[in-house]
Amino acid sequence: MLRNYLVPITLILSSCGGLSGTSENQTNVPADLADLQNEEAADSAPPSNLESDPTPIPSPDPVVPIPSPDETANVVAPDPNDMGALLLGENVTIMRSATCLTEPVELDVALFDNARSDYGFWEAWNNANVDSSVSAELKTQYSADPYLGNKDVALQMRAYCDNQSTFKINLLRKFGNWQSQHFNGLVFTDGALRASQLSHVLMDIAVDNQLSVLPSEDQVSAVFADTFQAITGQAFVPTDIDNGNYTFRLELADRDAPAEERVLKSSIFIQLDPAEYAEARFARIIVPISQMNWFYEQNYQSTPVTLQELLALNATLSKAIITAETSENALVRGLLDQAVDDPDFSVDANFDALNLPEIFKDQHLELIRIGFIYQ
Repeated sequence: MLRNYLVPITLILSSCGGLSGTSENQTNVPADLADLQNEEAADSAPPSNLESDPTPIPSPDPVVPIPSPDETANVVAPDPNDMGALLLGENVTIMRSATCLTEPVELDVALFDNARSDYGFWEAWNNANVDSSVSAELKTQYSADPYLGNKDVALQMRAYCDNQSTFKINLLRKFGNWQSQHFNGLVFTDGALRASQLSHVLMDIAVDNQLSVLPSEDQVSAVFADTFQAITGQAFVPTDIDNGNYTFRLELADRDAPAEERVLKSSIFIQLDPAEYAEARFARIIVPISQMNWFYEQNYQSTPVTLQELLALNATLSKAIITAETSENALVRGLLDQAVDDPDFSVDANFDALNLPEIFKDQHLELIRIGFIYQ
């Protein structure tokens, strides 16, 4: 049960088209999680140094109560094969705040909590040194902070958060090639989350437009449009890949396993409009279990699991992953594969030979708190 109140604001509901409470069917290119590699070792002791925020913080908005858990026993989870259904629905709450969310929250399972000394079992991975599809220049750029997630650098006490610790990292997502498409990310291995008892997921985060690079439609088109049209004969539509919003995914899984094994998972896609976070850059995101899509995944194919089935499973989730995403969960390579109707041309066999430069969605993420509330 959640027992506190928040100092924030405006309710924002996210969909594929931006800030709305409805979902639209979109093409879903399943994420290739086989390339995730944990490159950095976890350091359990938080540092004692203090970082201040150079940006003045506006006055907070009036107090808004946290919503109470809703009835979920007869709700059918969204279809994991429908990109529209994966995005946050109308019962999800996103509350924007002008100040850091330092008020303690009682969580049943905390993956990260700035008010606690136990930060859980989590680490970052980075594929800069193993991905052969990017230039040497990008390898050098992305194999340093703030992309590594080294705890002695990323985990700091912040003056603007009442001297509590937050974790900062820039998360990268490719636009072109699906090799190491999630170029880096965070992995949590708590091993104690009981799926059947979940009521809500809670995330307190911050984004920063000044520390992020969200490529524009023109920038994406400049890299891919000519090649796409030459191969397919069709116009390239950059919004088929990304709409310019911050997009993060939280994925839960019952275990680490090869792609050919059947694994219970749940994915939550979170979109934030950067225009809404230019000043008040903190957000509390509360996702009820009725808006979480549960599914079995095997060989990158998904089979939905209803909430009734989930309750009967009594499963324990041992892994959580946070990655950056394109808003449509799509890549140029996937769009080419769908658009080419030529039996004599294989996108898989010819994509590397195209020598397309890679560009990245570079999203600054500051973790203040992430955890779960039981019923």
